[in-house]
Amino acid sequence: MIENNKTQQTINLGYLIGLSRGDKGFVKNMINVFLEENPKEIEMLEASIREVDFDMIRASAHKLKSTIPFVGLDLKIGEVVNEIETLAAKGKDIESIKQLFSTVKKNSDMATEELVAYLSEN
Repeated sequence: MIENNKTQQTINLGYLIGLSRGDKGFVKNMINVFLEENPKEIEMLEASIREVDFDMIRASAHKLKSTIPFVGLDLKIGEVVNEIETLAAKGKDIESIKQLFSTVKKNSDMATEELVAYLSEN
């Protein structure tokens, strides 16, 4: 299990481990699904921001909100993703969306590194 003793972890596998009821194979499978899907979701959100497509930004942020809780990433960036979705729904403030996205991207990248390390250790 990931420990938060050395540095503050980006991920928190408590929800996923609880959901698995001790099935380590399930945990690993869900982590692998996250590692495959999250970069695609981030890429889609980034492309939507680049194109200033508010409808797609909103839809991409909404989809991202449903996947980040599996690895506890919602605890770090859930509110940020909500804010991106809200701003996109209003169709304004692309500069704020870009700044918020940088936080999402940074934390997603850190989560990916931590999850890859977790899989290699377990």
